[in-house]
Amino acid sequence: MPQVILKNVRLSYPDLFKPGKPMNEGDAPKYGGQFIFAADSDAAKVAKEALTAAAKEVFGENWQAIVKSMEKSKKCLRTGDDNLTKDGAIRDGYGGMLYLVARNKVKPLLIAGKKDSSGQFPVLTEESGKPYGGCYVNVKVDIKAMKAKEKIPNQIYATLQTVQFVADGESFGAAPGTAEGFDEVEGADDNSSSSEDPFA
Repeated sequence: MPQVILKNVRLSYPDLFKPGKPMNEGDAPKYGGQFIFAADSDAAKVAKEALTAAAKEVFGENWQAIVKSMEKSKKCLRTGDDNLTKDGAIRDGYGGMLYLVARNKVKPLLIAGKKDSSGQFPVLTEESGKPYGGCYVNVKVDIKAMKAKEKIPNQIYATLQTVQFVADGESFGAAPGTAEGFDEVEGADDNSSSSEDPFA
């Protein structure tokens, strides 16, 4: 199946600058993320078409039955309402949505939304703070199906290739502290104590 681009999707659980922890014991750490979108969006249409094509190519005429019988964790396209916290609540941003899980042992290319003066998309670094969990991105993935073999079950997976920052969004998780609301303290000492006692 050729690579596809899902546009204007919301990034969640990003492991883009450093590989995340392995999903299973013995697995290699991988880069990756979850990409959330509405069920009636263009991204959903592109994702479903890619999954269908991959499944038909590998599983043949019985592809629908095979895909239906797969465990949820073995399909890269999943229902947001099934993504629950330990308390059984639907995770923030997932309700009524679909999401695609994509990973790669190789670091994906991370690019800005606009080209620079040389006509190239600037590569984003961790210092830029983008992309982050909650922002909107375009993502290029390679979707493939694989028949069961030995201890590995049937599955359809997405390999993460490129992530392009599109727009800011409400950040997932706790926001960092800010200095907003504070006033300067008159007579405050900006220097650390000269005492050798670390508790002085």
